[in-house]
Amino acid sequence: MPSPGLVGTWVIDGVEYVANGSTEFKQKEGPLVVGACVKIHYFGSSAPFTIREIETEDVGDCGGSATSTPDASSTPDASSTPDASSTPDASSTPDASSTPDASSTPGSTNTPGSEAEIYGVVQSFPQGLIGNWNIGGLTFVADSSTEFKQKNGEFAVGSTVKVHFMVQGGINRAREIETKFDNDGDGRDDDGNGSFEGAEGHVYSTIDSFPSSLTGSWMIGGIEYTANDKTEFEQEHSSFAVGAKVKVEYRLDGDGNRIAKEIKTTDDNGGSSSSDHFKLFGFVNRMPPNGLSGEWVIDNIAFVTTNKTKLKENNGLFALGTFIAVEYSIDSGRNLVHEIETHVPPGAGDNTQTGKLESLGAVSAAQLGIASTWVIDGHSYVVTPATSFNKSGGAIAVGETVVVNSYTAPDGSEIATQIRGVTLSNKIHLPLVSR
Repeated sequence: MPSPGLVGTWVIDGVEYVANGSTEFKQKEGPLVVGACVKIHYFGSSAPFTIREIETEDVGDCGGSATSTPDASSTPDASSTPDASSTPDASSTPDASSTPDASSTPGSTNTPGSEAEIYGVVQSFPQGLIGNWNIGGLTFVADSSTEFKQKNGEFAVGSTVKVHFMVQGGINRAREIETKFDNDGDGRDDDGNGSFEGAEGHVYSTIDSFPSSLTGSWMIGGIEYTANDKTEFEQEHSSFAVGAKVKVEYRLDGDGNRIAKEIKTTDDNGGSSSSDHFKLFGFVNRMPPNGLSGEWVIDNIAFVTTNKTKLKENNGLFALGTFIAVEYSIDSGRNLVHEIETHVPPGAGDNTQTGKLESLGAVSAAQLGIASTWVIDGHSYVVTPATSFNKSGGAIAVGETVVVNSYTAPDGSEIATQIRGVTLSNKIHLPLVSR
């Protein structure tokens, strides 16, 4: 099976199968490891077949005995996970010396013409660009056929890039490496655009405690956030109270503390599957050293995945610096993950447009974040719970000017990764010249 990650080539009973970004992974009867009994839904007329769904089953279904099946006892559970107070920060991110080599690729597929992609932070890269790159803790090989795109800044250690690659002979061969943004990991908005690239997120959760003055320390969904004199507070849906549902837009300061940019009451749960689950969208600082079960650090918060966690790599592979959605609950003081899914990072889509916000679809301005279709400058955009909003430069309301970043989904729809309010201070009228 692929390692690390789950996307790539699997060999099951001597037959090759390929898991891609659309494959659904289920680990109800133990973790997906070599030796496990699995049930596969697949399609294709010849090997390697494409896996639609792979799920662990009782070993008896494969003709074996239960004693030979890897079980959850080998998976770290919540009781062995450090809490947030002992969470390692980005400074402990593995460097190139500890990067898995090409033999342990996360893989896409060795089928000719089939590709995978990844959004990750550059750990190291070769002088002259040709050679081995460490991106997100994985190794990619760039050669003379690789296309390098630096439209969004020059390549640099610590910046976020997107890689299109194929696995050939066990090697991740990069077809294209493209800069997306320089990470603002120093607690500053270095480019002054109102966003803290690679160091911000948002959460849908409930209030545990909050200060009477509103500024100070808030506990929301078991996680601490700090509100200051720049934090925007909105109580349109209900008043702040313990147990009230809120959405928090936050950034990380230079010390890794989560500073709330906005705290607002809401009736939205961010797409969680249960009323007692919370949903956080943030960037990966650390992953488990072996496989995907164990401790994750996301926006400087400790989470734990188990063999029951649903893993979805729908928008790139899991890696350091990946933007992900985490559905979690609190179990014995630990943040237990039920589902984890990759998303295109805010501002990292291929398309950016400035225009007037004409419609919010079926939602109101107080419901920013509920999935709907917005119309901006005559174009439709799908706004999801993963979409990031930033009102530091201007209001996000019908009739106002906004900047929308998006990517094109396979069905042709435009998915908004980020919407920023802007204030236009000047208008220039130019004559129309015909020839």
